[in-house]
Amino acid sequence: MGRKMVKRKRLSRTIEKAIYEKYNHKCAICERNTAFDDGEVDHIVSLPRGGINDPSNLQWLCHRCNKLKGHTRTNEEVKTLLRKVSKPKEETKSLEKKKEEKDWSKYRIYKVN
Repeated sequence: MGRKMVKRKRLSRTIEKAIYEKYNHKCAICERNTAFDDGEVDHIVSLPRGGINDPSNLQWLCHRCNKLKGHTRTNEEVKTLLRKVSKPKEETKSLEKKKEEKDWSKYRIYKVN
């Protein structure tokens, strides 16, 4: 038998704003500043994983991080995903370098003083 899932409670606007303030208007995962309307309250340990509806299990996330986290990933897993996405691959770096080194003089139609 699986765990008994705790029913999700609707949070009051007051509690949402208190959590937003607790995290200093920053996403708990990516640490970007977010406007109140650009983020949401999230369970640190999701309800399907045994989390509870207590303020100690609530955090503020931007919409992007909350979507990536869903109810299956942990904060650390999302941080790892974000690092992989933001770190360009070596192939991309070498392509950008080649693009910069290209001599465009033969494509000039007129002479510039």
